Amino acid sequence: MYAKRPDLAHQALIQSLERGESLFRIEREIFGFDYGQLGSELMRLWQLPVNFQEIARHHFEPEKAQHYPLETAIVHLAYTITQAETGFINADEQQPIVSPLALKLTKLDENDLRSIRIEAQKNVHEVLHAMWPFVEPPHKKNLAKQDQPHCKDF
Repeated sequence: MYAKRPDLAHQALIQSLERGESLFRIEREIFGFDYGQLGSELMRLWQLPVNFQEIARHHFEPEKAQHYPLETAIVHLAYTITQAETGFINADEQQPIVSPLALKLTKLDENDLRSIRIEAQKNVHEVLHAMWPFVEPPHKKNLAKQDQPHCKDF
């Protein structure tokens, strides 16, 4: 999707940033599918394990996972933390939704997510810049400004 239609992929990234909406929702509008669905289908064609396929397809919406809910929940939490951290969603204005089911399945709470987020914050911008050098996050987070964690921060 990004190799075949970089113009539309770039448009999806920009719209996600400008509208403060999840990239996968914008991809669904523009392409008719999202990168998780595409990845899942590629994994099926490559005969990769079905657990990989389900996790890729449903990590945005872990409630839809039928056979591997815990694994999907773990990837979902990583996804939501990364989205808030990278600037693809401005945590001050918009909020990626942390699935209550993902929290229940992983037995994590808000304090655990905050600790994970702090650890991830140390290098996430470098990784994303390497992946998408043409997209700059609209804002940078400052740990000193963060107050008590809430699910809405993720």
